[in-house]
Amino acid sequence: MGRRTPVRAPSRPLLAEPAAVRQGARQGATAVMRTDWPDPDDLRPSAARTARRIQGWRTYCPLRRMLANPHAGISAAHIHAADKLRELYDLAQHGYSSGGDLQAVHVAPAPRAGLSDAEMARGGAARSLTRAMAGYTLDETLLLAAIVLLNHSLSVWARAASERTGTRCTVRGERIRLIGLLDRLAQHFDAEVDFEVRAGWRLPL
Repeated sequence: MGRRTPVRAPSRPLLAEPAAVRQGARQGATAVMRTDWPDPDDLRPSAARTARRIQGWRTYCPLRRMLANPHAGISAAHIHAADKLRELYDLAQHGYSSGGDLQAVHVAPAPRAGLSDAEMARGGAARSLTRAMAGYTLDETLLLAAIVLLNHSLSVWARAASERTGTRCTVRGERIRLIGLLDRLAQHFDAEVDFEVRAGWRLPL
C-alpha cells in the first residue's frame, strides 16, 4: 500500500474578505479593493517622520487606481478634489445622521431658536455642492457622478455612454475628458484643500 501524502490546510488570510469581494463585486459604492493608507492616529514621528501604514480593505476608487499609473494623468490634486466633492454630496444628502430604522417618533411641540448646527452644516454643504457643479453640463455631471460618486470604472462608463448616445465612446477619450473636468474641480477646491492639508484635517497622498 502506497504512502498517503498529507493534505496541507490552506493558510488563513490576515484579514477576512468582505462579502462584496466574495461575491465578485467590482463596481459601485459597495465594491472594495485591497490597499494601504497612512494611520491618522500615528502622531509619533519615526526617523523618517512618516506615519505607519495600515493594510486592509477600502471602498474601490478608480481614481486612486489610476494614480498608480504615471501615464494615466491623474494627480493627487484630482483625488483631493474628488474626495471633497464626495464629502459635500454625502453631507448634503444625508447630513450627520447615522441611518436609523424609520420608526415613528412622537415629539412634543416646543419652540426652537433656529436651525441646529447639523442642519446648518447640511445646508452649507448643499450650497457648496451647487457652486462646485454650476459650470458643468448635464453630460459632464453624469461623468463625474459615475466615476467620483458611484466609483464606476472608465470602461463601464464608456460602454454605458455608447449605449445611451448611440455613438462610440472610447476609454481613452473619456479619460481625457475626465481629466479636464477634474482639473476644473481641483482649481475650484484648491484653496480649501490646501488649507485642510496644512491644518492636518486631510491626509496628503
